[in-house]
Amino acid sequence: MDRRRRKDEPFNPFAPNASQKARDRKEKTQRQPPRQKAPETKIPQQDLASKQKAAMEALRKRREIENQEKTQPVKQEVAKPKHQPSPQPKPAPKTEVKRPNKREDR
Repeated sequence: MDRRRRKDEPFNPFAPNASQKARDRKEKTQRQPPRQKAPETKIPQQDLASKQKAAMEALRKRREIENQEKTQPVKQEVAKPKHQPSPQPKPAPKTEVKRPNKREDR
């Protein structure tokens, strides 16, 4: 019973040389490379500490900038008087509708 299997004939696990054929088939197929390791996850406490550190640094920089602005003399602008509109409202334009004199014109 050492005949060749046809392409459409299924694998027979009860054949005397089934284990050898299965091993050969397994060796012929290409092995897939192992998956890459997942990146290391940070412990939430470490992540929180780094965020706090960055926030404190940003706050310190902002305070330094504000202090520099306070120490510089502030230039005073000459106040220009703003134009105030007159308190009385403008009258609306009068519009007249000319009425026809004759009944036929209506």
